[in-house]
Amino acid sequence: MNILVVDDSEKLRMGVILFLKKAGYTNIQEATGEQHAWTFLTTGQHSFDLVITDTQMEEDQSGWYICQYVRYHFPNTKIILMSANAEMLEKARQENIPLDMIFDKSVGLPTLVQIVRNLGITP
Repeated sequence: MNILVVDDSEKLRMGVILFLKKAGYTNIQEATGEQHAWTFLTTGQHSFDLVITDTQMEEDQSGWYICQYVRYHFPNTKIILMSANAEMLEKARQENIPLDMIFDKSVGLPTLVQIVRNLGITP
């Protein structure tokens, strides 16, 4: 399974990747933000079974756009939108954002691994 993790925070991005690798996932790409994610998503060189993206990133970068692009161009790709901001999580729940799961970062990364498995993404 191919996974793309998008987060501008290196600490959080590496934490997600570490927990996924400990759970047996090996084919993981990382993007440092929205602009970096486009290099993976638009070149046609990569296909992903799962995209995990933060909502808010530096310099007005947004996980919302990533979700919309992935859902439109790769409708079978699972999408997890994550945030530590309760307001952003509520906004995602209220709006019709095309994703499979909303993840509250404060819940903890072991829970994220279980969510990935529940979406049918197996190592």
